Amino acid sequence: MLKAAQRVVVIQDASREISLSAIKWALDGLSLKPGDELTLLGVLHQVNNPSTFSIPGAGKRMGYKSKVDSTSMLGASEKIISEELTRKEQEYQNSTEILQITKLYDARKVIFHKRVVVAASSPKVAAVEAVKELEATWIILDRQVKRDKKYFLERLSCGISRMKRNNIELLREPKPTQYDNLISDGRQGKAAKYEMLPGPKRGTETEIKKTTQENLEDDDLFSLELSPMSKPFGMSFVSYE
Repeated sequence: MLKAAQRVVVIQDASREISLSAIKWALDGLSLKPGDELTLLGVLHQVNNPSTFSIPGAGKRMGYKSKVDSTSMLGASEKIISEELTRKEQEYQNSTEILQITKLYDARKVIFHKRVVVAASSPKVAAVEAVKELEATWIILDRQVKRDKKYFLERLSCGISRMKRNNIELLREPKPTQYDNLISDGRQGKAAKYEMLPGPKRGTETEIKKTTQENLEDDDLFSLELSPMSKPFGMSFVSYE
C-alpha cells in the first residue's frame, strides 16, 4: 500500500511565546516517519509599537500593541513590521528550544521547517493561505484557538487537531478525497487509498458537529491583547526599558 509523505503544519500566534508542545507531540502522536515534514507556522498580526511618551521618574517609555496592517489608522508602520518580522524569524530559527527540537527531528529524519508570515488583513485568512500553499495533510492549532477552528474546518480538507491544556483534541480526520490517488504501476486507472494518519479515535458525527460549534462566544486565537486598564482605541500599552 502506497503511503504518501505527511506534511504537518503547527499554527501559532507569532505575537505570543513559542509553544513546543504540539511539535513534540506530533512526532509520535502522528507517527511521523523519515521523509515526513513539519512546519512551525507563526502568524504575525500585531507588534509592539514604541511611543515617544515616557513615565516620569520610571525610566521607561510607553508603547502599545498595534495591528500589522500598515494601511490602518491604528496599524504599525512598515519599518516596525519589518523589524518585528526579522526578530521573530530569528527567534523561530535560533532559540535554544527550537534548536533542541531540530536535533530531535533530525535524529528521526523528519524535516522541520520554521516560517513566519505577516497577516496584512485577517490572521486566519493568512494562516489558511499558508496551509494551502504548504499542501498540509494535517494541521495542529494552538490551544488558544476557539472561534477560529470553525473557519479552518470549513476551508480545509486536511486533518485538524487542536492543542488543549493537557491533551490533543481531534477536530476532524482528513477528508477521504485528500488521500485518493492513482498508482503509477503500469495499470492506468487503478486507485489506492493512502493510509490515514493515526490519531485519537474519531467521535460520532454528532460529537464532531458539537465540537465545531462550541465556544462561539469565546475570543479568537488572533485577537489583539488588551490590558486590564481601559485604553483609547482598544490599544494595549506596554512599557520599554
